[in-house]
Amino acid sequence: MAGTTYKRCGCRDDNGRLLGRSCPRLRRPGGGWSPKHGIWHYQLELPPTPTGGRRQLRRDGFTTQTAA
Repeated sequence: MAGTTYKRCGCRDDNGRLLGRSCPRLRRPGGGWSPKHGIWHYQLELPPTPTGGRRQLRRDGFTTQTAA
């Protein structure tokens, strides 16, 4: 099983759409993650279904990347 961690937030643009991972406040000027904005998520790729379909497990709400 392969997995990844990422950060998202609930900010919205002028049209009311969620910015999610593209929020400019999630990153510091040097490119690192902002410790004060957004929450951590993880995603795991699970074994395929019997018919060969893709399966994922996603969870969110973590305060640190290590916890995710």
